[in-house]
Amino acid sequence: MYNCTFIKMNELMPIEERRNVAYGIVIGLLAFIFVWLYLFCLYALTRREVRDKSCYKIMIMLAIYDLITLPTTGLVAAYQSISGVTFCDAPITFYVIGMFTLGAWMGYTYATVILALNRVFFTSRIREYFDGTYIYGWLCVPLFFSLYAMWSFHPAIYTPIVGGYIFNPFTGVLDVGDDHSYDNPQHTVSNFAFIMGLPSIYLYFYLKNKYFLKKGMSAGNSTGNTERERSLFIQCVLLSSLVCAATVGYTLMQIMPVPTWYICLSHFLWVVMQGCPPIIFLTMNKTIRNILWRSISPKNLSTVGPASNSHGSTAKVSIRK
Repeated sequence: MYNCTFIKMNELMPIEERRNVAYGIVIGLLAFIFVWLYLFCLYALTRREVRDKSCYKIMIMLAIYDLITLPTTGLVAAYQSISGVTFCDAPITFYVIGMFTLGAWMGYTYATVILALNRVFFTSRIREYFDGTYIYGWLCVPLFFSLYAMWSFHPAIYTPIVGGYIFNPFTGVLDVGDDHSYDNPQHTVSNFAFIMGLPSIYLYFYLKNKYFLKKGMSAGNSTGNTERERSLFIQCVLLSSLVCAATVGYTLMQIMPVPTWYICLSHFLWVVMQGCPPIIFLTMNKTIRNILWRSISPKNLSTVGPASNSHGSTAKVSIRK
């Protein structure tokens, strides 16, 4: 299935026809920016003041998954699009990259579902099963599916000819047997379940907790806590919606013929989806912004000691740096 021994790519398709320089530059620059933004946010997410909350532990896992896939879906894909390098130029390397990319994506979708359940049940007694050591049991689920997909599924291979990750690495070049031999039916079923299940979880919560979305969790909570929880819930909904949209785009590619422009657009939106979480954190999460600000901003005031005022009393004098 992946034998490149008798394939001479330059004879089948000139390298000029395999390149898409502008497309590669765009996704490469976006991925580079997103990776750096994500590193800053990951630093904030791992601070003790936020990482003790179970939902932030799940977000840390999502961030790690994104930091695994952004270099492959953005930087490696950009290199291939700019240079015209295809699977047969380095089959083992691109096969391994495809394994990790698909495994990370599978784990990411399951982690997103767990994040949704965590937010939906945080107003009920079930939330206890996300606290303490329970959360680590939940986090093992995405890890299991990542490893399962890596070793059991056909890898997703980036093809610069079509500008996206697909399962048949020879698409656009050769008609190698039955194209369905590269399909991953388990992956398709998982995507369909995700597309149907994730919105259903949030719809259930909305119908059951309209009051929370408008007024707050309960009258007993302080206004500050209520606003933080509502903001965090909205952030989770946005993250989940982006993942769901990206899943729809790639699932359609697996069940019906699509033009090349659709594959390019789906891949571009996938890169953007992976880069949106740090933007959401930086624009909507005050806690993360404060952590980063404290880390990078110098102290404005320095205490130098007591001084006497005109009445003979002493006070600490601060000098602005």
